Order: sequence, then structure tokens, then C-alpha cells
Amino acid sequence: MSRTALSALLVFAALAAAPEGLSQTPPAPAKAAPGRALQAPSAPTRPTGAVLVPSLDKPKGARRLTEKDFGGYLLVCFKDQTQSAYFAISRDGFTFTDFNEGQPVFDGTLLAEQKGVRDPHIACGPDGAFYLVMTDLHIFGQRLGYRATQWERPQEQDGWGNHRAIVMMKSWDLVHWTHSNIRMDKVFPEMGDISAFWAPEVLYDEKAGKMMVYFTVRYGPQDDCHLDYAYADETFTKLETKPVRIAETTGIDGDITQVDDTFNLYYVGGAKVKHAVSSRINQGYDFEDRRIDLESVNTDGPNVF
Repeated sequence: MSRTALSALLVFAALAAAPEGLSQTPPAPAKAAPGRALQAPSAPTRPTGAVLVPSLDKPKGARRLTEKDFGGYLLVCFKDQTQSAYFAISRDGFTFTDFNEGQPVFDGTLLAEQKGVRDPHIACGPDGAFYLVMTDLHIFGQRLGYRATQWERPQEQDGWGNHRAIVMMKSWDLVHWTHSNIRMDKVFPEMGDISAFWAPEVLYDEKAGKMMVYFTVRYGPQDDCHLDYAYADETFTKLETKPVRIAETTGIDGDITQVDDTFNLYYVGGAKVKHAVSSRINQGYDFEDRRIDLESVNTDGPNVF
């Protein structure tokens, strides 16, 4: 669960002209945990080009976008140094240039309960809006004084990076964004014993007529990881259905890509990228057991674009 760059998407050429005066509200001063020194995170050195807003109005004339509406590619990624999200843009999908002079577009301290985000994934919905999801997790939270322990709960009980939240965001223009933090144990108390809730992705389900968020869920400290899905509400501020398991096969970091009438699921099993296919978006997958990536080392975080 260490995706460094998770999502590339065709975007408006106008992104590069986002108003420089727009920025997120500066974070409130952090408080050190008892008995520990606080190393305050650095404040953004320039406006981020993004604004968090309480709600959005659907623009007049909003519609499903096609390739001719776009002028290039947007890559959304995160960096361990800041636990924040960044944009990069490209004309050809191969060579990318940092947006905002390499500064974060989204400050993790403002978005996440744990003051850090990872695993961003962005998609364009049939309504023409952009949907962004991220893991709520700061792996250096103890060092920065955000918590007194390395993880939220004991590692021997819940494993590495144990946490229970994701971030959901929506925008019509890639500048103004709504923002919600989804704590799984609070939204669905019957799932309160999960030890991790990470690597979310978002995809439109034509049959259900809803944006589907899918993610890795883990119980316990080790490798009992599965891929689950749930549907978001129209405003993309909450999950309105209880998560359902996509398959009994264990795996993490799922990515679903539709080609014609076939859904291709790329995921990680045993630190190797694997593949499955189905005629349905979230059920009935036929899994290949072989490794499909060309690496000879451990890998994770597959993403197709």
C-alpha cells in the first residue's frame, strides 16, 4: 500500500490557468502528544490553486465529457515527505510537469483525520464532475506529534498502518472541491474491527447509476486483505451502502478498467500484480493465478490508464 502515483486522467487544458490567489485555509497549529516534541509540518510556500468548499452547485450545461473536451493528462500522486497530494500535467501521457511548482495541491493536514493522505485516485464521472479519493493515513504521525504511538492501535493487534478512514472529494472545475472524511467504524459500526481501509478507487457503475468506491479492507495484523465496494451518494460526501466483498480472493490495491463489455481487475497478491476479468463491474471475476507484471521484485499499486 505504497502507491506513489496512482491516477492519470485526461483533463482540461485550463487546469494550468487555475487562479494563483486561491488556496486552502491554513492549518491550525498542531499540538504535541504528551511527553513528545512536535516538529510542525511546513506551511505551503505559495497558494495551492485549490479551494475546499462546503458544497457545489452543478454548472449549467454540465454533461458527459469526451476526449475532444480535454487538452492533456493529469497525474495525481502523493509524497511521503509531506503526506500530501500533488498534481502533474502532460500533453502526451509520458512526460509530466509538476503543477504548482512542485508544491502540494492538497495539504494532508487539512484533509485527513490522521493529518496525512496516500493513494490518490481520480476519475471523471458521466456528469462531467471529477471524483477524487485517498487513504487517510499519516505514517509519520508519531514523529510529528499527531499521536503518541506509532499507529492508531497496537501493531501486534492490527498490523502496519492500522487506520479506518478514506477521503472523498468532488469538483466540477479541478479548483473548487468538496471534502468528506469517511470513518468506516463510525459509518458502519458493524465493521468497527477492521484494521485497515486503504487504496480507494472510484468508477461509475452504469447499471447502478452511481459512483462506486472500491478499496482494500483488512482484518487483523497480517495479510487477510480483500477488495470491497460501496456506492457513494450523488454529492459524493458519503458512502450510502454497506461495503460488499468483490471476491473471496485475497488481494490489495485493486484497479478496475472497462474495455468494451469486459471489466479488468488488476490487483496485488503476494506482492505481485495479477489480473481477473468479469462481465460485471463488481462480481463474478475469473482470477488468473500467474504474475502479469514484468518485475522480479515485490510490487504493488497497479493502475491502468
